[in-house]
Amino acid sequence: MKSSRTVLVEVKKRHYREALRLSSLSGIHIWDFLCIIPLKGLMDIAYTNDRHFHHPTIKSLIPKVENPIGKWITV
Repeated sequence: MKSSRTVLVEVKKRHYREALRLSSLSGIHIWDFLCIIPLKGLMDIAYTNDRHFHHPTIKSLIPKVENPIGKWITV
């Protein structure tokens, strides 16, 4: 965490509220949204093998999703 390349991003109450709302609408666990919502506008690509990241609700939050492993799973 002391690296100059490390960026700490605070998860704020508004992030929790948005994640909870989107989770209830989509049926996807709130954790998946909390991995993305605080980083909106800060990242260009999300690297994951979680199949949930293909869901339109999550895809609308991030520009691009890439799977470095190649096999999609449901976590």
